[in-house]
Amino acid sequence: MYRGGFRADWDLRSSAALTVQGMLYGGHAGRRTTFAAYDPPYVRTVQGDDDLGGGHVYSKWTRPLRAGSELSVQAYYDRTHRNEPNFREDRDTFDLDAQYQARLPGRQQIVAGLGYRFSDSRTGGPPTVAFEPPKRGDALYSAFVEDSIEVVPDRVRLTLGSKLERNDYSGFEWQPSVRLGWSPRADHFVWGAVSRTVRTPSRLERDLALTAAANASAPIFFRVLGTPAFEAERAVVYEAGYRFRLGGRALLDLAAFHNHYPNLSSIEPGAPFREPERQVIPFLFANGLDGKVSGAELSADLRASARWRLRGGYAFLDMNLRAKPGSGDTTSSSAARGNPRHEVTASSSWTLPRGFLVDAWYRWIGQRPSRSVAAYSEVDARIAWRMGTHLELAAAGLNLLHAHHAEFGGAIEIERSIYGEAKWRW
Repeated sequence: MYRGGFRADWDLRSSAALTVQGMLYGGHAGRRTTFAAYDPPYVRTVQGDDDLGGGHVYSKWTRPLRAGSELSVQAYYDRTHRNEPNFREDRDTFDLDAQYQARLPGRQQIVAGLGYRFSDSRTGGPPTVAFEPPKRGDALYSAFVEDSIEVVPDRVRLTLGSKLERNDYSGFEWQPSVRLGWSPRADHFVWGAVSRTVRTPSRLERDLALTAAANASAPIFFRVLGTPAFEAERAVVYEAGYRFRLGGRALLDLAAFHNHYPNLSSIEPGAPFREPERQVIPFLFANGLDGKVSGAELSADLRASARWRLRGGYAFLDMNLRAKPGSGDTTSSSAARGNPRHEVTASSSWTLPRGFLVDAWYRWIGQRPSRSVAAYSEVDARIAWRMGTHLELAAAGLNLLHAHHAEFGGAIEIERSIYGEAKWRW
């Protein structure tokens, strides 16, 4: 894999600022993959290289206005190319956003914006791995407004907002939110929020036709099909947190959440049917799952000295997914057991004399029962040397405790890796 990029920032007249950045990449990735075929043998394994390539360019213009207001406009273009042994896709995405923020009377801060995104996809591959139609362009329009009101100066702040989207799959979607923050003392802060979020459908739920063979010798196939009846997945999200600062050296942060998903994606069995010389058992995307997900995270940040900073955290996750009445999905609900319930992280950052920087990260991830992945620990580390104001040289190692380990199940494992890095700034 190779990649290269750039970033440039300008201060323009009238205090405006312009940022332009971009990146190109390309490469090959070896792959052994199995897919179905409609003529014997009905299961085939091929080995070859994935041809990967693409890039993006991003630009943002910002201009301060009178009375503390500001206007910003950003544009983004992304191109991706993937040619795999059993699937290929070329995708072009264009995104344009404008945002305005201003201070209003009554200690209010308002932010509003408009957005447009168009993504064009061209796909290809064997008949058993297909999107119908193979070419499709999706447009997304959005608008949002958020008003932050200082109800009691330096004590209570209320934030009200909403986002409105229009997509090609489910039409208009409304996503309101309300957030309240209270600071009883200078070093204490308590907050809570309620919001409604939406994940709009994609080509996967509408256009996919993925076929798998029951075995290599019989023309019996299972087929996952997208359907126009698939709805946007919705969630009602409840959040709360507490933050405590101990002087200027330590920060303790506790956050918790509870999400309710009333119409999560499910895979529903359909009525078998025959095609020429083969039997097909279909499965269709639907909204047959009800989910409740809760969790909490405790994090700490300690500045042991002017040159040494420590961070640590613990996260807990509880997922409960169940099939709704009338659903025939018997497998998707087990996804809850595919996520770790516990996670511990710790990191240390040192700034040493003569421009040396040393960083280390530790993580412990709990087991994933349904994916047969045991709990594991890993360490990443990086040492850098800043030579003046322009050049930085660094060496880093990832997953240093084991030569390889499983994270998501299956035959794929993550290997230990070491890399070098050079940065030049001007």
